[in-house]
Amino acid sequence: MNSIKSYTAVLLILTALFSCRELYYPETDSFDDILVVDGLITDQPGMSYISILYQELTPVRNLLPLRSATVYLSDDDGDVYPFTISGEKYYPPSGFRGIEGQSYVLHIETENGDIYRSEPQQIVPAAKLDALHPHRTTREFLYEDMQGNPVRRSIRGTNVYSDLTGMEGTILRFRTEVTMLLLYNYYHFRIPDVDVYYRWKKLSLNDEPGINIHRFDGDYETVSGHSLCFLPAEKTHYGLNPEEYMHRKILIIRYYTLNNEAYRFHREAHRQMTSENKLFDPVVSQLPSNITCITDPGRLAVGFFEASSTRSETHMLVDQSYDNIFNFIRIEDLEHIPPRGSMLNVKPAFWKD
Repeated sequence: MNSIKSYTAVLLILTALFSCRELYYPETDSFDDILVVDGLITDQPGMSYISILYQELTPVRNLLPLRSATVYLSDDDGDVYPFTISGEKYYPPSGFRGIEGQSYVLHIETENGDIYRSEPQQIVPAAKLDALHPHRTTREFLYEDMQGNPVRRSIRGTNVYSDLTGMEGTILRFRTEVTMLLLYNYYHFRIPDVDVYYRWKKLSLNDEPGINIHRFDGDYETVSGHSLCFLPAEKTHYGLNPEEYMHRKILIIRYYTLNNEAYRFHREAHRQMTSENKLFDPVVSQLPSNITCITDPGRLAVGFFEASSTRSETHMLVDQSYDNIFNFIRIEDLEHIPPRGSMLNVKPAFWKD
Protein backbone atom coordinates (compact mmCIF):
# COMPACT_ATOMS: atom_id res chain seq x y z
CA MET A 1 0.00 0.00 0.00
CA ASN A 2 1.23 3.44 -0.91
CA SER A 3 0.62 6.71 0.84
CA ILE A 4 -2.08 9.01 -0.52
CA LYS A 5 -1.32 10.66 -3.85
CA SER A 6 -3.14 13.72 -5.16
CA TYR A 7 -2.40 13.13 -8.86
CA THR A 8 -5.40 13.47 -11.16
CA ALA A 9 -5.83 11.40 -14.28
CA VAL A 10 -4.59 14.11 -16.62
CA LEU A 11 -1.38 14.80 -14.71
CA LEU A 12 -0.70 11.11 -14.19
CA ILE A 13 -0.96 10.39 -17.88
CA LEU A 14 0.88 13.49 -19.09
CA THR A 15 3.79 12.83 -16.75
CA ALA A 16 4.28 9.47 -18.41
CA LEU A 17 3.63 10.95 -21.84
CA PHE A 18 6.32 13.60 -21.62
CA SER A 19 8.87 11.22 -20.12
CA CYS A 20 8.61 8.76 -23.02
CA ARG A 21 11.08 8.95 -25.88
CA GLU A 22 9.55 6.73 -28.59
CA LEU A 23 6.11 8.24 -28.99
CA TYR A 24 4.43 9.70 -32.02
CA TYR A 25 2.84 13.14 -31.56
CA PRO A 26 0.40 14.09 -34.31
CA GLU A 27 0.04 17.57 -35.85
CA THR A 28 3.03 19.12 -34.10
CA ASP A 29 6.80 18.94 -34.41
CA SER A 30 7.57 20.32 -30.96
CA PHE A 31 5.88 20.92 -27.63
CA ASP A 32 6.92 24.57 -27.30
CA ASP A 33 3.31 25.72 -27.69
CA ILE A 34 1.62 23.15 -25.48
CA LEU A 35 -0.47 24.23 -22.50
CA VAL A 36 -1.50 21.54 -20.00
CA VAL A 37 -4.64 22.25 -17.99
CA ASP A 38 -5.89 20.26 -15.00
CA GLY A 39 -9.02 21.84 -13.54
CA LEU A 40 -11.78 20.81 -11.16
CA ILE A 41 -14.74 22.63 -9.67
CA THR A 42 -17.36 20.96 -7.49
CA ASP A 43 -20.53 21.81 -5.61
CA GLN A 44 -18.61 21.65 -2.32
CA PRO A 45 -16.47 24.49 -0.90
CA GLY A 46 -12.70 24.19 -0.72
CA MET A 47 -12.31 21.60 -3.48
CA SER A 48 -11.96 23.68 -6.65
CA TYR A 49 -8.64 24.49 -8.34
CA ILE A 50 -7.00 25.07 -11.71
CA SER A 51 -3.47 23.85 -12.51
CA ILE A 52 -1.72 25.17 -15.64
CA LEU A 53 1.59 23.87 -16.96
CA TYR A 54 3.63 24.97 -19.97
CA GLN A 55 6.50 23.47 -21.97
CA GLU A 56 9.94 24.79 -21.00
CA LEU A 57 12.03 26.04 -23.98
CA THR A 58 15.14 24.03 -23.10
CA PRO A 59 16.57 20.71 -24.33
CA VAL A 60 15.14 19.06 -21.19
CA ARG A 61 11.63 20.32 -22.06
CA ASN A 62 10.24 20.18 -18.54
CA LEU A 63 6.65 21.03 -17.75
CA LEU A 64 6.57 24.05 -15.45
CA PRO A 65 3.71 25.74 -13.57
CA LEU A 66 2.34 28.87 -15.25
CA ARG A 67 1.81 31.37 -12.42
CA SER A 68 1.27 34.61 -14.38
CA ALA A 69 -2.00 33.87 -16.20
CA THR A 70 -5.37 35.54 -15.68
CA VAL A 71 -7.82 32.78 -14.78
CA TYR A 72 -11.56 33.04 -14.19
CA LEU A 73 -14.87 31.21 -14.58
CA SER A 74 -18.10 32.41 -16.12
CA ASP A 75 -21.51 30.78 -15.62
CA ASP A 76 -24.89 30.66 -17.36
CA ASP A 77 -26.03 33.82 -15.58
CA GLY A 78 -23.03 35.85 -16.74
CA ASP A 79 -21.40 35.91 -13.31
CA VAL A 80 -17.59 35.88 -13.24
CA TYR A 81 -15.39 34.22 -10.60
CA PRO A 82 -11.72 35.28 -10.63
CA PHE A 83 -9.10 32.73 -9.54
CA THR A 84 -5.87 33.73 -7.78
CA ILE A 85 -2.52 31.92 -7.75
CA SER A 86 -1.33 30.25 -4.55
CA GLY A 87 1.71 28.03 -4.78
CA GLU A 88 1.41 26.20 -8.08
CA LYS A 89 -2.38 26.31 -8.52
CA TYR A 90 -5.17 28.84 -8.99
CA TYR A 91 -8.05 28.93 -6.50
CA PRO A 92 -11.51 30.58 -6.51
CA PRO A 93 -12.81 33.08 -3.94
CA SER A 94 -13.23 31.68 -0.44
CA GLY A 95 -16.47 29.75 -0.05
CA PHE A 96 -16.99 29.25 -3.77
CA ARG A 97 -19.09 26.26 -4.67
CA GLY A 98 -20.61 25.27 -7.98
CA ILE A 99 -24.36 24.92 -8.37
CA GLU A 100 -26.06 21.77 -9.63
CA GLY A 101 -27.59 22.38 -13.06
CA GLN A 102 -25.35 25.37 -13.75
CA SER A 103 -22.73 25.32 -16.54
CA TYR A 104 -19.28 26.88 -16.21
CA VAL A 105 -16.64 27.99 -18.72
CA LEU A 106 -12.96 28.26 -17.82
CA HIS A 107 -11.05 31.25 -19.24
CA ILE A 108 -7.24 31.50 -19.30
CA GLU A 109 -5.32 34.53 -20.59
CA THR A 110 -1.52 34.33 -20.74
CA GLU A 111 0.94 37.21 -20.53
CA ASN A 112 1.74 36.98 -24.25
CA GLY A 113 -1.92 37.54 -25.14
CA ASP A 114 -3.04 33.98 -25.84
CA ILE A 115 -6.60 33.22 -24.75
CA TYR A 116 -7.76 29.70 -23.91
CA ARG A 117 -11.30 28.65 -23.20
CA SER A 118 -13.04 25.45 -22.15
CA GLU A 119 -16.28 24.07 -23.43
CA PRO A 120 -19.20 24.70 -21.02
CA GLN A 121 -19.30 22.07 -18.29
CA GLN A 122 -22.52 21.38 -16.39
CA ILE A 123 -22.60 20.14 -12.81
CA VAL A 124 -25.08 17.25 -12.74
CA PRO A 125 -26.99 16.22 -9.58
CA ALA A 126 -25.03 14.14 -7.10
CA ALA A 127 -25.47 10.39 -6.85
CA LYS A 128 -26.28 8.71 -3.55
CA LEU A 129 -24.19 5.93 -2.00
CA ASP A 130 -26.76 3.34 -0.93
CA ALA A 131 -24.70 0.52 0.57
CA LEU A 132 -21.30 -1.14 0.92
CA HIS A 133 -20.84 -4.90 0.71
CA PRO A 134 -17.69 -6.63 2.05
CA HIS A 135 -16.78 -10.04 0.70
CA ARG A 136 -13.98 -12.22 2.05
CA THR A 137 -11.81 -13.57 -0.73
CA THR A 138 -8.25 -14.07 -1.95
CA ARG A 139 -6.44 -12.29 -4.75
CA GLU A 140 -3.30 -13.18 -6.60
CA PHE A 141 -0.49 -10.63 -6.75
CA LEU A 142 2.93 -10.69 -8.38
CA TYR A 143 5.96 -10.29 -6.11
CA GLU A 144 9.70 -10.61 -6.61
CA ASP A 145 11.54 -13.41 -4.84
CA MET A 146 15.05 -13.11 -3.40
CA GLN A 147 16.52 -13.59 -6.89
CA GLY A 148 14.29 -10.94 -8.44
CA ASN A 149 12.05 -13.44 -10.21
CA PRO A 150 8.29 -12.79 -10.34
CA VAL A 151 6.21 -15.15 -8.22
CA ARG A 152 2.48 -15.33 -7.60
CA ARG A 153 1.08 -15.12 -4.11
CA SER A 154 -2.49 -15.50 -2.94
CA ILE A 155 -3.42 -12.71 -0.53
CA ARG A 156 -6.33 -13.04 1.89
CA GLY A 157 -8.50 -9.99 2.19
CA THR A 158 -11.82 -8.28 1.60
CA ASN A 159 -13.33 -7.09 -1.67
CA VAL A 160 -15.56 -4.06 -1.12
CA TYR A 161 -18.49 -3.40 -3.46
CA SER A 162 -20.82 -0.39 -3.54
CA ASP A 163 -24.36 0.40 -4.69
CA LEU A 164 -25.17 3.90 -5.97
CA THR A 165 -28.29 5.67 -7.23
CA GLY A 166 -28.44 8.70 -9.50
CA MET A 167 -31.24 11.08 -10.37
CA GLU A 168 -34.31 9.39 -11.83
CA GLY A 169 -34.27 9.26 -15.61
CA THR A 170 -30.52 9.87 -15.90
CA ILE A 171 -27.54 7.71 -16.77
CA LEU A 172 -25.34 7.37 -13.70
CA ARG A 173 -21.68 8.12 -14.44
CA PHE A 174 -19.18 8.51 -11.64
CA ARG A 175 -15.62 8.07 -10.43
CA THR A 176 -14.35 7.31 -6.95
CA GLU A 177 -11.39 8.03 -4.70
CA VAL A 178 -10.97 5.66 -1.76
CA THR A 179 -8.74 6.28 1.25
CA MET A 180 -8.27 3.95 4.20
CA LEU A 181 -7.76 5.42 7.64
CA LEU A 182 -5.89 2.72 9.54
CA LEU A 183 -6.00 2.85 13.34
CA TYR A 184 -3.30 0.82 15.09
CA ASN A 185 -1.44 0.51 18.41
CA TYR A 186 2.07 0.12 19.72
CA TYR A 187 2.70 -1.05 23.30
CA HIS A 188 5.85 -0.12 25.22
CA PHE A 189 6.24 -2.18 28.38
CA ARG A 190 7.85 -0.48 31.39
CA ILE A 191 7.32 -2.90 34.27
CA PRO A 192 4.94 -2.50 35.98
CA ASP A 193 3.52 0.11 33.56
CA VAL A 194 2.62 -0.05 29.88
CA ASP A 195 2.68 2.90 27.49
CA VAL A 196 0.06 2.72 24.73
CA TYR A 197 0.62 4.60 21.50
CA TYR A 198 -2.54 5.37 19.53
CA ARG A 199 -1.44 5.70 15.92
CA TRP A 200 -3.12 6.28 12.59
CA LYS A 201 -2.27 6.77 8.93
CA LYS A 202 -4.11 7.23 5.67
CA LEU A 203 -3.47 4.98 2.69
CA SER A 204 -4.69 5.31 -0.89
CA LEU A 205 -6.63 2.28 -2.10
CA ASN A 206 -6.67 3.41 -5.73
CA ASP A 207 -4.45 1.32 -7.97
CA GLU A 208 -4.68 4.13 -10.53
CA PRO A 209 -5.34 7.32 -8.54
CA GLY A 210 -8.33 9.34 -9.64
CA ILE A 211 -9.52 7.08 -12.45
CA ASN A 212 -11.51 4.31 -10.79
CA ILE A 213 -14.65 4.55 -12.88
CA HIS A 214 -17.71 2.43 -13.43
CA ARG A 215 -18.12 0.98 -16.92
CA PHE A 216 -21.61 -0.14 -17.85
CA ASP A 217 -23.29 -1.95 -20.73
CA GLY A 218 -26.63 -0.13 -20.65
CA ASP A 219 -28.36 3.04 -19.51
CA TYR A 220 -28.86 2.87 -15.76
CA GLU A 221 -29.69 5.35 -13.02
CA THR A 222 -28.61 2.79 -10.41
CA VAL A 223 -25.41 0.77 -10.15
CA SER A 224 -25.10 -2.33 -7.96
CA GLY A 225 -21.96 -4.25 -7.08
CA HIS A 226 -19.44 -1.66 -8.27
CA SER A 227 -15.97 -2.94 -7.29
CA LEU A 228 -14.54 -0.30 -4.98
CA CYS A 229 -11.32 -1.63 -3.43
CA PHE A 230 -9.48 -4.59 -1.92
CA LEU A 231 -8.38 -4.70 1.73
CA PRO A 232 -5.56 -7.18 2.48
CA ALA A 233 -5.98 -8.98 5.79
CA GLU A 234 -2.33 -9.04 6.90
CA LYS A 235 -0.84 -5.96 8.56
CA THR A 236 2.43 -6.24 6.63
CA HIS A 237 0.62 -4.97 3.53
CA TYR A 238 0.02 -1.68 5.33
CA GLY A 239 3.64 -1.16 6.35
CA LEU A 240 3.16 -2.06 10.02
CA ASN A 241 6.01 -3.43 12.11
CA PRO A 242 5.68 -6.78 13.94
CA GLU A 243 5.20 -4.97 17.26
CA GLU A 244 2.36 -2.79 15.89
CA TYR A 245 -1.22 -4.07 16.03
CA MET A 246 -4.09 -3.20 13.71
CA HIS A 247 -7.13 -1.81 15.49
CA ARG A 248 -9.66 -0.53 12.93
CA LYS A 249 -9.98 -0.19 9.15
CA ILE A 250 -11.99 2.85 8.12
CA LEU A 251 -12.85 3.78 4.52
CA ILE A 252 -13.21 7.38 3.38
CA ILE A 253 -15.07 7.23 0.07
CA ARG A 254 -15.31 10.30 -2.15
CA TYR A 255 -17.33 9.90 -5.32
CA TYR A 256 -17.82 12.36 -8.17
CA THR A 257 -20.93 12.35 -10.37
CA LEU A 258 -19.82 13.12 -13.92
CA ASN A 259 -21.37 14.78 -16.95
CA ASN A 260 -20.98 13.18 -20.38
CA GLU A 261 -17.73 14.97 -21.26
CA ALA A 262 -16.02 14.22 -17.93
CA TYR A 263 -17.10 10.58 -18.14
CA ARG A 264 -15.63 10.27 -21.63
CA PHE A 265 -12.32 11.79 -20.48
CA HIS A 266 -11.97 9.51 -17.44
CA ARG A 267 -13.11 6.46 -19.41
CA GLU A 268 -10.41 7.07 -22.02
CA ALA A 269 -7.82 7.78 -19.33
CA HIS A 270 -8.77 4.51 -17.64
CA ARG A 271 -8.51 2.67 -20.95
CA GLN A 272 -5.04 4.07 -21.62
CA MET A 273 -3.78 3.21 -18.14
CA THR A 274 -5.10 -0.36 -18.28
CA SER A 275 -4.22 -1.10 -21.91
CA GLU A 276 -2.30 -4.32 -22.38
CA ASN A 277 -0.74 -2.90 -25.53
CA LYS A 278 1.69 -0.01 -25.82
CA LEU A 279 0.67 2.51 -23.16
CA PHE A 280 0.53 5.62 -25.37
CA ASP A 281 0.05 4.92 -29.05
CA PRO A 282 -0.56 7.94 -29.61
CA VAL A 283 -2.32 9.59 -26.66
CA VAL A 284 -2.41 13.32 -27.42
CA SER A 285 -5.00 12.95 -30.16
CA GLN A 286 -6.91 10.11 -28.45
CA LEU A 287 -7.40 11.51 -24.95
CA PRO A 288 -10.31 13.99 -24.99
CA SER A 289 -9.61 17.64 -24.12
CA ASN A 290 -12.15 20.42 -23.68
CA ILE A 291 -9.59 23.28 -23.82
CA THR A 292 -8.92 25.27 -27.01
CA CYS A 293 -6.82 28.32 -27.85
CA ILE A 294 -9.18 31.01 -29.15
CA THR A 295 -6.52 33.39 -30.47
CA ASP A 296 -4.50 30.68 -32.26
CA PRO A 297 -6.32 27.38 -32.91
CA GLY A 298 -2.99 25.86 -33.96
CA ARG A 299 -1.67 25.98 -30.42
CA LEU A 300 -2.12 22.64 -28.70
CA ALA A 301 -3.90 22.53 -25.34
CA VAL A 302 -4.27 19.23 -23.50
CA GLY A 303 -5.92 18.25 -20.26
CA PHE A 304 -9.42 18.70 -18.97
CA PHE A 305 -11.59 21.12 -17.00
CA GLU A 306 -14.06 19.09 -14.93
CA ALA A 307 -17.22 20.31 -13.20
CA SER A 308 -18.77 17.64 -10.98
CA SER A 309 -20.93 17.21 -7.93
CA THR A 310 -19.20 15.30 -5.15
CA ARG A 311 -20.00 13.66 -1.83
CA SER A 312 -17.92 11.89 0.81
CA GLU A 313 -18.82 9.22 3.34
CA THR A 314 -16.81 7.48 6.06
CA HIS A 315 -17.49 3.82 6.91
CA MET A 316 -15.85 1.54 9.49
CA LEU A 317 -15.33 -2.17 8.86
CA VAL A 318 -16.69 -4.27 11.71
CA ASP A 319 -14.96 -7.63 11.50
CA GLN A 320 -15.47 -9.84 14.55
CA SER A 321 -15.49 -13.46 13.46
CA TYR A 322 -16.20 -14.77 16.97
CA ASP A 323 -19.76 -13.40 16.86
CA ASN A 324 -20.12 -13.57 13.05
CA ILE A 325 -20.24 -9.80 12.49
CA PHE A 326 -18.75 -8.66 9.21
CA ASN A 327 -20.10 -5.42 7.85
CA PHE A 328 -19.62 -1.69 7.41
CA ILE A 329 -21.20 0.95 9.60
CA ARG A 330 -21.31 4.62 8.64
CA ILE A 331 -19.58 7.00 11.07
CA GLU A 332 -18.87 10.73 11.19
CA ASP A 333 -16.79 12.33 8.45
CA LEU A 334 -13.06 11.77 9.05
CA GLU A 335 -11.75 13.19 5.77
CA HIS A 336 -10.22 16.13 7.67
CA ILE A 337 -7.99 13.92 9.86
CA PRO A 338 -4.24 14.53 9.26
CA PRO A 339 -2.51 11.93 7.05
CA ARG A 340 -0.73 10.32 10.01
CA GLY A 341 -0.10 10.82 13.71
CA SER A 342 0.51 9.27 17.12
CA MET A 343 -0.63 10.03 20.67
CA LEU A 344 0.82 8.57 23.89
CA ASN A 345 -1.63 7.14 26.44
CA VAL A 346 -4.41 9.42 25.19
CA LYS A 347 -6.95 8.34 22.59
CA PRO A 348 -7.55 10.79 19.73
CA ALA A 349 -11.05 12.23 19.67
CA PHE A 350 -11.87 10.27 16.50
CA TRP A 351 -10.60 6.92 17.88
CA LYS A 352 -13.04 4.01 17.56
CA ASP A 353 -13.11 1.16 20.10
